[in-house]
Amino acid sequence: MNLEKLYESQNKLDKQIHSIVNLKEKTLLPEKILALQVKIGELANDTQCFKFWLSKKTMTERKVLEKYIQVLSMALSIGIEKNFTETEFPIKSIDSNLTNQFLNLFIDINDFMVCSSKDHYITLIEDILSLGLTFGFTEEDILETYNKVFIA
Repeated sequence: MNLEKLYESQNKLDKQIHSIVNLKEKTLLPEKILALQVKIGELANDTQCFKFWLSKKTMTERKVLEKYIQVLSMALSIGIEKNFTETEFPIKSIDSNLTNQFLNLFIDINDFMVCSSKDHYITLIEDILSLGLTFGFTEEDILETYNKVFIA
């Protein structure tokens, strides 16, 4: 998947937020990492994948897609903050079990916090994109919804 347009849009959005809130050159990496963790938790909650006690799970695809876009947006913002803006990522499904994928994302974030390397960031983005693949989201779904949520 090519993320060039999303990085460009996210960079504009980040600059708007910085100017509105008057953040100037302040680093927001810790806040963005925590925000990413919260957004991933909210997405997991919306999927109900870990709620073994429910006999019937209901997941609204549109709501999940919008939460997923928020996760991707925050991850892109982190990449911009660190100047890690690779644009081409292979999308590969690593595990069809959603609970395992969410747990893996939290591990990815922890690894990135310990060592904020480009390799750890790439792993995080690849796993976020793989999660989207598991949900069945297409590149068009992602681009269209990103524009609706953040540009419109």
